Amino acid sequence: MAVAALVLLLAADARELGIRPAGAVRLVANEYGHGMSGASWVATSGSLFTSGDAFWSGRPDVRRPGASSAFGTNSAVLRVVGREPVAANVVVSLDVRPVALVSGAGHPRRAFDGVHLLVRYRSPSETYVVSLIRRDGQVVVKKKVPGGPSYGGTYVTLGAHRMGSGSGGRAAGGPARWRRAEVSTTDVLGGVRIRLRMDGKTRLDVVDRGLGGPALSGPGRIGVRGDNCDFYVRALTVRPLGDRAFSKGETG
Repeated sequence: MAVAALVLLLAADARELGIRPAGAVRLVANEYGHGMSGASWVATSGSLFTSGDAFWSGRPDVRRPGASSAFGTNSAVLRVVGREPVAANVVVSLDVRPVALVSGAGHPRRAFDGVHLLVRYRSPSETYVVSLIRRDGQVVVKKKVPGGPSYGGTYVTLGAHRMGSGSGGRAAGGPARWRRAEVSTTDVLGGVRIRLRMDGKTRLDVVDRGLGGPALSGPGRIGVRGDNCDFYVRALTVRPLGDRAFSKGETG
């Protein structure tokens, strides 16, 4: 399939059910070529597209992508990270829109299926993972430390909060709506503080003081991961910590 034909096919798919942003679909990065020339993102698993003003996971599957991701995306596990590190004490903000959670041969249903933000990313086996959308309706903060069964690492749970049924939007049976997420990371005495706000409300506020391995202090890269989830992300920004709207936001 020619790349031009692929673009037309994906653009038509992007208008399906009126829940996908309109506009041409373009490949940004995939695991085959990692990142297109000049792209700010590197894909270590799966394929990342743009659709209108948003990034898109493509339809998740377990087929290895070629240069254009024309016959498969492998986005059943999508992992993309920024090329450059960001400062330690920052707020990462983004809008996320889950369309559908999927499963199938080679990618079964799991409680953690959904969309996750990677912060203080050092390597595939060393990062913080903030789960924004999960199949089980929770938001979770984990740390991945080197050594273990999960692609060379082990996950350590630092905090979890149940959001209730339908918190995953259409992916969990509710409407496919945009959710606003803000994650702050701060170096504090003896550890790292991570706070998550969803739709303007603080949902998690945890401090990693070395549980399961050293706290990941200092700068790191940011990234986005999707597991068995067809989703969009837009308006992703990084700003220095100290924004009053975040520090004085509503809790609940």
